[in-house]
Amino acid sequence: YYGLIYPHLCYGLVLWGASANNQLMRVFKLQKQAIRSIAHLNFRESCKEAFKNLQLLTLPGLYIFETTLFCMSKCAMTSGRDIHSYETRGRGNYRTGKHRTVVYEHLPSQAGVHFINKLPNWIKNAITPKAFKTRLKRFLVSQAFYNVNEFMAFDWEAAQSGD
Repeated sequence: YYGLIYPHLCYGLVLWGASANNQLMRVFKLQKQAIRSIAHLNFRESCKEAFKNLQLLTLPGLYIFETTLFCMSKCAMTSGRDIHSYETRGRGNYRTGKHRTVVYEHLPSQAGVHFINKLPNWIKNAITPKAFKTRLKRFLVSQAFYNVNEFMAFDWEAAQSGD
């Protein structure tokens, strides 16, 4: 998998991962087909548990992972703490720039900020970049998200309470 499939999925994923959803889903279906072959699953069986058992990221999970790491290392981000000293609810969240077009929202720098803001504090507050990367990957593997919207709609409170 890591020799034949993974390099093709990762190449330029930060840039093309925000392309039209149907384009991403075409590649994701091929990834699921490969996982079914590796895990010896029937073509009608779900791959979600196979992704978890094999400790592999789904393509949307890989996009979230790569974009978040790109943004953490390369983007100049401004948080509420940098702007003011008020104790507001979103003080720890990073700010996104003002824009008029949807294309701007899909830039890696903007998508990464949205992903980082969605993460819980136990991942965001990792002391080292390696710890952040490990926690994020472990979480994304455990959930095996099938699309980015599923990640954005994830209920963190329910997950922490054990539901």
